[in-house]
Amino acid sequence: MAAQVSAGRVTSGVHLRRQAPSRRCVQAMALDVGSRVRVSESVTVYNEPKNGGNATELKGMEGVVAEVVREHKGVPLSPITPFVVAFEKEVGDKKVTWKVHLGDEELEEL
Repeated sequence: MAAQVSAGRVTSGVHLRRQAPSRRCVQAMALDVGSRVRVSESVTVYNEPKNGGNATELKGMEGVVAEVVREHKGVPLSPITPFVVAFEKEVGDKKVTWKVHLGDEELEEL
């Protein structure tokens, strides 16, 4: 599937950006696992469950930080999108959780 870049960030498994990413470090935003957040910037994803690969705009959606990526196999990292945010969606009679990697400039804490 070919991803297209529009306003904001577009992802279909690979993060693409129109502008150079912010170089703020992970500690710039004090979010931990379990923190409630809202997407404050335009971010388009294609991995929403039961959406048939169509684009989904995340701006304004609320979720919970499921993971903060700071290291991999003991090696410190400074990832561009360190926060794994879990969103819930009602599909039929059950809730489905899906996750998206986001950067601190794309989130605001609730």
